[in-house]
Amino acid sequence: MAELGAEAEAVDLQKEALISKLASCLQEGPERDKKLAVLRRLPVDLIDELGAYLQAAQKEENYYALQKGRQAEKLDDAQVARGKLFEFLVEAENPQFETPVAEEIVALMHDPGRFNLEDFFRNV
Repeated sequence: MAELGAEAEAVDLQKEALISKLASCLQEGPERDKKLAVLRRLPVDLIDELGAYLQAAQKEENYYALQKGRQAEKLDDAQVARGKLFEFLVEAENPQFETPVAEEIVALMHDPGRFNLEDFFRNV
């Protein structure tokens, strides 16, 4: 049990060190503290969660392609990760973000092709 507590504390320290590095890149001002607070609320295992989400998204694409009798497409990992990261940031900034407009914005970031905007977001 003590090992898990020590491991969690080490991860928290690593996260705080990373946030401190990011803080040095942010300009002083009223938004700086808000941005840092949002970063602190992000999951500690953000990279692992993004990786798992990428795998799940590709499995879902493969499943639906098989169901529809078509060849599965290789998803754009950068776009899929960008959409999920955007969702993490929205949720970290405002946990009660579940409004129709917010959900559409998150859907746009997850799948800009649905809105015919994939070229717009390709270089974002």
